[in-house]
Amino acid sequence: MLRPIASLGVLLLGALAAQAGTPPPTSCTSCDFVAGKGRILYATAATPGRVDSFCVEANGRLRPSTHASITGLDSPRRLIVDQTNHRLYVAERNAVDGFEIKPGGALVQLWHFPSARNFDTKAFRSTTMELQDLALSSDCGSLYVPAKKPGRILALTDLGTTPPTISSCVQGPAKPGYKNLIADGDVLYSSGSGFSGRIDAFRLGSGGLLAGRWSDVDGGDCRPTTSKCPGTGSKCSACGNTGQQPCPAECGAPICPIPRPAITTPDSTRRKLSKPLAFQILDSPPGATGDRFLYVAERGVKQLLGFRLRPDGLFDDATRDGTEPQKPFTRLKTPVVYFDLVARRSDDAAQVTPTLVGSQFNDGLLDSFALTTPDDPNNPTADCHIAGTPSVCLPNRVNSTTGKDLRLSPVRMQLCRNQNGEDWLYVSTGIRDRIQAMRLSAGGRLDTDTLDETSEKKGSFPNDVAVAVLDDTCQ
Repeated sequence: MLRPIASLGVLLLGALAAQAGTPPPTSCTSCDFVAGKGRILYATAATPGRVDSFCVEANGRLRPSTHASITGLDSPRRLIVDQTNHRLYVAERNAVDGFEIKPGGALVQLWHFPSARNFDTKAFRSTTMELQDLALSSDCGSLYVPAKKPGRILALTDLGTTPPTISSCVQGPAKPGYKNLIADGDVLYSSGSGFSGRIDAFRLGSGGLLAGRWSDVDGGDCRPTTSKCPGTGSKCSACGNTGQQPCPAECGAPICPIPRPAITTPDSTRRKLSKPLAFQILDSPPGATGDRFLYVAERGVKQLLGFRLRPDGLFDDATRDGTEPQKPFTRLKTPVVYFDLVARRSDDAAQVTPTLVGSQFNDGLLDSFALTTPDDPNNPTADCHIAGTPSVCLPNRVNSTTGKDLRLSPVRMQLCRNQNGEDWLYVSTGIRDRIQAMRLSAGGRLDTDTLDETSEKKGSFPNDVAVAVLDDTCQ
């Protein structure tokens, strides 16, 4: 039973595991209303290890679905929908699951990656994925998966098969801390919190390929898991430096590991960020010069910053190697820590303002920022230095907020356009054990009087949501 709630304070998203910005929609990931088609919202239940589902009405409100929950998952924390191929991908703690979305919204599992066979190979024997995020290429043909240890990003293809194929990879430096991903156009962005807080940009090749080569030796590997043969003798140590030569018998292994390959160098990077969390990308609004803009929330110094990207998606940095950090063109001076960001792009036809919405997990609230021009007297900017008058500057204060409510712990959210052209925000609320929905006005305000929420599922701790467009009605 769904019930609207009037209190401003009880709105919000939800949960720890999601710390990247919700990716910009493409034709194969858009959750907007389509006439004659139903929609269904999938939500993680992180604590019991489930995925629950709710029907989305044409006006944006939610009602229960008739489908049984998917159970037996290990702390699910990220959902992403491929609308073209009718699939749902679920990130667990150390694995990814692919599901087919059947008529009416029922889910049927296609594959589990890595499989038990994968884990018995050198590639995954010592892998700790600790997933925070997933990303789909713009054509939904490649799924990008970051693995915390040993610090790589995998590109999976053949996503309708069992199991999917690893087509390519990125190999980071020691402990790169890859967590959060956005695939936008021909570039994959990744935030890292390892040796240097940063956002790296990797060009994508044909078919969504990453630059790193994937070897099928011993089940596949992007780098060795060790630099020495097992054992402590001097011969064992020496063997580890000479490549694939036979190991002495006392080392207990047939050959030495393959020497570590070169690190995959990003095509562009922004370094020296202070523990970057959520980030989001917007194309140029009408009147801008064709550039793109990246906004990032820093946890360490509690700032929200904006950087200009070139039209090709790389950072607008003269040196290109990140050794001299590009300065942000806009900065919010109010201290904030956002665990997720969603963006609404400008739309002249719908007459909507480009807007960022951020979730504050610790304070239990949502904030919205209607982006503005440097000389707008009605919406003064914060610190903003940019030529021309595009609506890309952060305002000097939030446009709307739901207010602090410590009963909530908002994490991830998704923004969808409904039948009447209104944008509705869907929020996972963590410790509140509900999914909430509310309208985002054309001017960028969170309309809390429209708030709708599902019934409590006690102890579920939802931390992500994903809306799928069906070919038929939601059941």
